[in-house]
Amino acid sequence: MHSYPCEFMRQSNHMVILTLPDVPEAVVVGYSEADALRRAPAVLDSILQGYASEGRRMPRGSWGRGRPSIPVLRESLFA
Repeated sequence: MHSYPCEFMRQSNHMVILTLPDVPEAVVVGYSEADALRRAPAVLDSILQGYASEGRRMPRGSWGRGRPSIPVLRESLFA
């Protein structure tokens, strides 16, 4: 199963921004880390669908080094 590690940034307004370093277009805002993690798979799926429809190469996921990872919802995008 493909997945991409994520990073969190806390904002002064108490929101959390989740980014995927391997997929720079992926930015998710949540009320908490858990909320951002819940939203992230759908965002990632939309971006990867765009890559596929444009004929772009799917980004390789880097080593997570203990960071949470966002799973790919559709493995068929990598076929």
